[in-house]
Amino acid sequence: MRWANYVAPSPTKNRCDGIDRRRFLTGLVGGMLAPGVWANVPNALADLDLLGLDGSAGRLSAWRAPILVNVWATWCGPCREEMPALQALAVRAAPLGIPVAALSFDTDLNLVREFVLRYGMTMPVALARDAQRAGTALGVTALPTTLLVDARGQVIQRYVGPRDWTAPDWPARITGALAASAAGAA
Repeated sequence: MRWANYVAPSPTKNRCDGIDRRRFLTGLVGGMLAPGVWANVPNALADLDLLGLDGSAGRLSAWRAPILVNVWATWCGPCREEMPALQALAVRAAPLGIPVAALSFDTDLNLVREFVLRYGMTMPVALARDAQRAGTALGVTALPTTLLVDARGQVIQRYVGPRDWTAPDWPARITGALAASAAGAA
């Protein structure tokens, strides 16, 4: 198998279909790992240039931490399947003070707008202005990837691959990880 054709496996799909995304998602050893949770040494969430759904410029730092940031794309099958569950989590996590946001690696703003309308997404959604640079800065090796960012702006957990965010224990798992991070920082 040539590395240039490798796409990280997904439990629901054999691969994400698509154009230049292969180069983005390929060649990294991390992409060969089964989807899972990477609990690593915290690192600061990169501040990236974003494009809002209204076409306005923005920064990732405008999304206040703690926050759960899902990195996705409309062309990624597992991302599309995961999004309704992520929206449900956003509704359940909001009263706990944990916002959920979606960062798209798409290049077509209108396509993302259409997707947001079709899926009834109410969480904040923006596009990375440069997906390759954003992927490198965020340490994203496969889509979807979800980053749990603590109140200090540190990425404390990285969930690689799609999740069933509707599982009843997710809000407690997220608040537990945030509490552990806060206790470790004190």
